Amino acid sequence: MLSIDYIAGLFDGEGCFWLGAVSNARSTHRPAIEIKNTHEGIIILVKHTLELWGIRPRMHRIVYSNRRCKPIYELNIDKIHDINVLCVVLKNKLVIKQECARLLAEFTMLRLLEGRNGKHHCRREEEIYQEMRILNRRGAMTNGQR
Repeated sequence: MLSIDYIAGLFDGEGCFWLGAVSNARSTHRPAIEIKNTHEGIIILVKHTLELWGIRPRMHRIVYSNRRCKPIYELNIDKIHDINVLCVVLKNKLVIKQECARLLAEFTMLRLLEGRNGKHHCRREEEIYQEMRILNRRGAMTNGQR
């Protein structure tokens, strides 16, 4: 089992906390957390550690057609409850992505409290979505970082 600090460091450096817009009959937002790495062993260790915490991540292997590229191993967390648990556990340990984790924790808590899983969204969910878009722009800084 990996330590919480190690997991936080991996997600800070190589993870992605995002909230995507989904267009269908009803407009909604879908949260997810993912981490990618070329080292399969570390992704397996992260997966097993998260499973011990009650989180059910999915692991994928991505192979590119260019033979010189190593395969990439991706871990996805896309269940509302699992995202909430991970964000709550990691948010005080993260440095760079702390604000993203805080916002996703709030977003998923709104969904859990209202018993909704992607049906429609309230005004605060739209505000969180807009804040996440700003934070996830390449090169965006948070918490006064420069």
